[in-house]
Amino acid sequence: MGPTKESEYIDWCENLLTVCQANKTSWHLSEDKLDEISALFTQFKQQHHLCATPAHTQVDMQKKHDLKAALVKKTDVFITNELQYTYYVTDQGRAQAGVPIHDKIPTPVPAPDTIPDVETDMPYPRTLRLKFRAPGSQRWGKDPRARGVECRWTLADAPPSNIEDLSHSEFATSSPLELTFKEEQRGQRIYFALRWENGAAKKGPWSDILNAIVP
Repeated sequence: MGPTKESEYIDWCENLLTVCQANKTSWHLSEDKLDEISALFTQFKQQHHLCATPAHTQVDMQKKHDLKAALVKKTDVFITNELQYTYYVTDQGRAQAGVPIHDKIPTPVPAPDTIPDVETDMPYPRTLRLKFRAPGSQRWGKDPRARGVECRWTLADAPPSNIEDLSHSEFATSSPLELTFKEEQRGQRIYFALRWENGAAKKGPWSDILNAIVP
């Protein structure tokens, strides 16, 4: 969402943040998510100005590209989840924020009924990557009907008896989901399970509780 031209995107995003900050209470917006987007926007804006100077390097350009990609992704998810389909935000409010106006109640979408295929990858110490995909898919990534994947996990000496024993929760909209650990946690066993979640927060069935060793 937003204009493709960078200078126009900056103006659009700045207006979006200003309007959302002014209405965050009445619109029931997540202040943490707003702060994340605001911090990312500030970094991108600074990098955009740097790359407009003759002194910029190819590394600076790549950093700007990466920052914008991250900003666009996070902003699009925020708009979809927090602004487009909620009764707290009026069409007038959406227009002020520069957000496309759609039906307040989207066509119901059933929860994904498949279980994610999961593989682990240990690219470097203290990092575990969980690659996921829809059953039968040749590409790693989310089920087309899902907004992303929910992961519950815990470190334990013995296998947990049920999902509720997995005390930590993560969410990823793209594969892989990366988990990082402390040095003293290396060698411990992690137990985890994944399930799909769609844009209406409807959840699919859990996978089996899987396990791996923290590298």
